[in-house]
Amino acid sequence: MKGLLFLCVANSARSQMAEGIARALLPQGVGVWSAGSEPTAVRAEAVAVLREVGIDISGQRAKRIDAVLFDRIDTVVTLCGGNACPVLPGTTRSLHWEIADPAVVEGTDAARVEAFRSARDELRSHIAELVAAGRFGERPSDPQAAPTCLSPLTRPERAPLRVPGTLLLNRKWGVRRSAVEEALYELTQQALDFAA
Repeated sequence: MKGLLFLCVANSARSQMAEGIARALLPQGVGVWSAGSEPTAVRAEAVAVLREVGIDISGQRAKRIDAVLFDRIDTVVTLCGGNACPVLPGTTRSLHWEIADPAVVEGTDAARVEAFRSARDELRSHIAELVAAGRFGERPSDPQAAPTCLSPLTRPERAPLRVPGTLLLNRKWGVRRSAVEEALYELTQQALDFAA
């Protein structure tokens, strides 16, 4: 495996915790990163709950997707809510883990910290399962053979709406795609239509 990227919107909680946990659990030599489409800052609660289990992420910083060297990544795990997840171009293996965002929990400090602990434990379970299954970095020939916590992202349908910048927003799925990926997608569709 070249590398593993945990991707979300803010790169402040789930993806940061996943990066720290994966660095602790994956074999040396496997690159691990996290990034977000609209990064903010690493949440203090994320740092605190990982410190409880002996993992220090205090040196990690929130990063934009464009700061990632994609030639070093072959597996992307999205952790954001369905319609906010960016889709990356390329031949990376894409996985999506539905984990509640602890950063949006309101209430007492204890309730918020407990939400971060729950997300941490769920992430640790998913990452441990990924390592145990030996699936990191592989593109399974049979997607059904992947562990049940790993669900490959579906490719969005056509009908993009242009938005400012180089991203496109798909109305049906609310998924962001780069202009390059959209062009490749359209060319592929045209070739398939022509061949049919």
